[in-house]
Amino acid sequence: MDSGSTHTFISATLASKLTSGSSVLTSLTVQVVDGNKLVCQTEFVDMHWSVQSYTFSSNLKVLPLQHYDMIVCMDWLERFSTMQVHWAQKWLMSPYNNSVIRLQGELPIDYEVTIVELSAISQDSDQSELYPPIHDLLDTYCVFRTTRPPSFSSL
Repeated sequence: MDSGSTHTFISATLASKLTSGSSVLTSLTVQVVDGNKLVCQTEFVDMHWSVQSYTFSSNLKVLPLQHYDMIVCMDWLERFSTMQVHWAQKWLMSPYNNSVIRLQGELPIDYEVTIVELSAISQDSDQSELYPPIHDLLDTYCVFRTTRPPSFSSL
């Protein structure tokens, strides 16, 4: 979603795979966020698309987008106003067919602790010097119990 753009766009790659819908020739120059300009020469009119089992229709302007299949913009956002959005939890609630729906975005995986490098740990090493969560993990799960000290190379 891009509230800074007026039209909804579809990538040229995805548009080339469409087998239905009517397209019209159009001429529109679009300035993107990095200042470059892209040219739209085709628009699909009243195309139906779905997200999370809800179906919508939009006019889709074709652009040579590199990283996105579709960018939903102000034309769609205005049509489904008034919305409630929670940016941190990545959801929005919007009117839809005389009710209110909630669309949920993907939440990033949040790692509390990431082990970047593990050089060597043996039964004889002083584990009290380890980062406390690693020490707790070793105590809880006895990860490295062997008859001889294990040897690890740097990851």
